[in-house]
Amino acid sequence: MAETPQEAAFEQYKEIEKQALRIASELMENSAKLVDVEVALIAAIFVAHRKRNPNMPAEQVAKIIQGHAHQLIPFFQNDSN
Repeated sequence: MAETPQEAAFEQYKEIEKQALRIASELMENSAKLVDVEVALIAAIFVAHRKRNPNMPAEQVAKIIQGHAHQLIPFFQNDSN
């Protein structure tokens, strides 16, 4: 159980991450092409941003996605999963 707001936010993130990984796994089972799964997941991120902020330029969403990807590099650099 979380003791701080930061811990609570991280626990919530981890639950959402589990759901996203289940969705990605299901997509991989139903598609022979990895690129289709990748593009579909990225498109879903664009749609999520547009639902929160309909006026957000696509270029800004792309920069956000790139920033998140760069933040994740250290976590996956040595991960064999």
